[in-house]
Parts: sequence; structure tokens; C-alpha cells
Amino acid sequence: MNVRHVALKALRGGKPEKVPWNIHHQLLRRGTLERALRNAGLSIVDKGHSAYFSITENVSTESKTVLESGLVTTYTRYHTPVGTLTGKQATGPDGSPWVKEYPVKKLQDLAVLEFITQDTAHYPDYESILQAQKDLGDDGIVVSRMLRSPLQRLLTEWMGVETFVFLHNDYPEPVEHLLETIAGNDRPAFEITARSPAEVVWSAENITSSITSPRLFESYCRPYYNRMAEILHSEGKLYGLHLDGNLAALVDSPAHTRIDFIEGLNPPPMGDVSIADARAVWPGKVLWVNFPGCVLLSDDEGVIMYFARELLKQGMEGGSFLLTLTEDFPIRNGA
Repeated sequence: MNVRHVALKALRGGKPEKVPWNIHHQLLRRGTLERALRNAGLSIVDKGHSAYFSITENVSTESKTVLESGLVTTYTRYHTPVGTLTGKQATGPDGSPWVKEYPVKKLQDLAVLEFITQDTAHYPDYESILQAQKDLGDDGIVVSRMLRSPLQRLLTEWMGVETFVFLHNDYPEPVEHLLETIAGNDRPAFEITARSPAEVVWSAENITSSITSPRLFESYCRPYYNRMAEILHSEGKLYGLHLDGNLAALVDSPAHTRIDFIEGLNPPPMGDVSIADARAVWPGKVLWVNFPGCVLLSDDEGVIMYFARELLKQGMEGGSFLLTLTEDFPIRNGA
């Protein structure tokens, strides 16, 4: 059985003879080590493609990149007939994006974002998925990328936590109307994806309970996931979420969603939900567990090996399980 079939069998709730072991496609450095790891069974997860593309015909986007405080910084302006939004993002020393200024800052900006949302149209891009599947072949799986849920988009892309909290508290009706508008506009994208050649569909939710509280999850996330899962399941697609934060306060919530798998789960010491606890509270959900980056930072290889064996032991006891690497990790001894 090749590594692609092994991963798909586990994601569909089966229990293959070997634990599927994979890595985010952008994290695998090319070279001798890569060849050795892949020969040993490491597979690739390509999360860089969507089954659709989106167009906003009445919104123009302007970008300007400057050097600011020693960092490459990009200003992005969204021009619409009802107003303009401006965001600022810097590139950190490690290459990661640092949001310095969110586009939505005040009540009046909600109308602008709502216009952008309503002006966005989605169209099939099945060739992107087909070509990625052809290129990767049996060396891994192509996971069709979806947008984050409306709440997570506001928190991580458009408003940030502070602005969302103030606007949602002071002006709940327009904020909730915006969330409903975004969800309604997402539906065609999910319907297109459901009819696509994609086998696995995934959203990079990046949820942690210190920001997304149980009340917010139950009000805005669970209903959204269930509606979109129904669309995807009607065409036989698997649907999962990247839940990589502290989840103990939310531990009961994912069980009531119709998602198929939880990807990026960080067990202790990085997260706060163990594999055993996850199995107990999320029956029927496939666990796609991340190897915690903080353990990989250990200078003691014995610590890393012991943790890896324990992680595999826990994962193999019970339901379906995959092991993945979703974080960048240090280069050691030139490897």
C-alpha cells in the first residue's frame, strides 16, 4: 500500500498497518535528508491549492512595499464605491507574516467589508486540483484549501482580536449581520469544491480557546462547520479543520460538529489536550496530530525519540491516527 493510500485510509476512519507520517509541503527542504525520509515513508501533504478562484469586479486592490523599522512591510488598500480599507503586514526575520495593522478598525469599516464580501464571486478551478494530484501522484495527498470560517477570518485577517471584541460588544447587530453575509457568500465556494476532483477539504482555522471562547464557537463556528460539512458530505468529500491551539476549554465543542478530522492537534507539552482525552471526547473524529515543535527544539535526541515513541504508542491505541509536521523546525548539523 503506497503512502497516499495509507493516509486516505486513515482519514476515512480506517486503521492502516503503518501510521501515516507526513509533512506540510512547504516545510520539506529538498536534498539528501528529504530523500532518506521519503524513502522511509514520509509523505507530503499539499495544502496550496483550492478548487475555486474568487473575483471582486468592483473592488480594486493597491499594494505598496517599503522598508519600515528594518522590516519589509506591505501596505494594502481595498478601494470600493463605499469606502477604503487599509492594512499593513510585515515580513518577520523568519519569513513569517506579521500583521501590523488590520484593515477593519471602526464601525464604518463594516459596510466596506460587507461590500467586498457581496462583490466576491467564486468560479471552479478544477484544473488546479487535477494538476496537483497528477504532480504529487502517490507520494502524498492534495488537500483542497478553503477559507477560514467567518469568525476566524475576522479575528485573524480583517479585524484582530481587540477590534472584534469592542465592535461585537458595542455593535452586535451589524457584526452578526456581517458574519451571516460572509457565511452566505462562502456557500457557493463549498458547493464548487464539493463537485470538484478533491478528495479531502481543509480549513486553516488556527483556533485556540484563549481567543475563540466556547460561546463564540457554539454561536458562530459549529453551525458554519455543520452547514458546510453537509454540502461536502453530499458529494463524498472529507472535511477537516486545523485546530492547533489550546483546546481544553473547547473540548466538548468539536464533538458536536460534522467534521471528519482534526488536523494540527498539538498534544502536551505544547497543547493542553492529550490524545487519550481527544479520543474520549471526540469519538469518531480522525486525529491528525502535529509533532510539537517545542519538543523538536530539545538538544537531547533521546528526549525527542522517547516522545516520538510515546506519541506513536498513544496514537495507535484506539481510532484512526495520522502524524504530521505543520511547523517549521530547526536545522541541526546541516540537516
